[in-house]
Amino acid sequence: MEVSFVLCLLAASITLGLSRECTFCQSSGRNCQGTKQICSAAQDKCGIILLERSFGPTKQATMKSCIHSEECNKGLAVLDMGKNQNILGQVSCCEGDQCTNPARLPPRKTVTTNTKRCPACYTEPKEQSGCEEKMIDCIGQDEIYCAELFLQTKEGGKNMTITMKGCANEAFCEKKEISAIDSTFTLLPNSICRNATGAVDTMAGSFGLFLSAQAGLLLVTIFS
Repeated sequence: MEVSFVLCLLAASITLGLSRECTFCQSSGRNCQGTKQICSAAQDKCGIILLERSFGPTKQATMKSCIHSEECNKGLAVLDMGKNQNILGQVSCCEGDQCTNPARLPPRKTVTTNTKRCPACYTEPKEQSGCEEKMIDCIGQDEIYCAELFLQTKEGGKNMTITMKGCANEAFCEKKEISAIDSTFTLLPNSICRNATGAVDTMAGSFGLFLSAQAGLLLVTIFS
């Protein structure tokens, strides 16, 4: 019995020893500081989510946490809502100093040969979802989807909705899951990505890794 107990303790210590520890934090700006926490078995990497937008008082936000390696390094995620209203982001795996000093977002690749067009608009939180759409040309090399995003929060006991529509790429729209992030914002189920004019495949349903993270703590940060 005593031997079995010792073996159990040894197994537990080995398991804890192999568990990855990552910094958990979120803030405005290009970096954040936080405490380290042990990752779950499914989360085998430390990750950094960088978010930038071209409008509003808060231009940048950063979140660090545990993440699954399959969700990392999917490239630059882009949502272009026209009128110089862009949201860019990237999820990256990191080790050591890379987690302390995250790299900048890669440049957005724009072209003059993208023939896709999408309805685009943006509204601050209001009681009714929707905004006045205007068709825009998609200028990103890989921006072949039209995104419609609806985020809801409560203000003064009322449901308030942020509406964002525009050209998006696969890194923004792809269907990947991330561990749930507690947030005052809820991504509504009618949020969707559709083919832009002339695109081939349909990508509908739930949004992907970057958007799930964006709809969480980062949105609280960047839209506050």
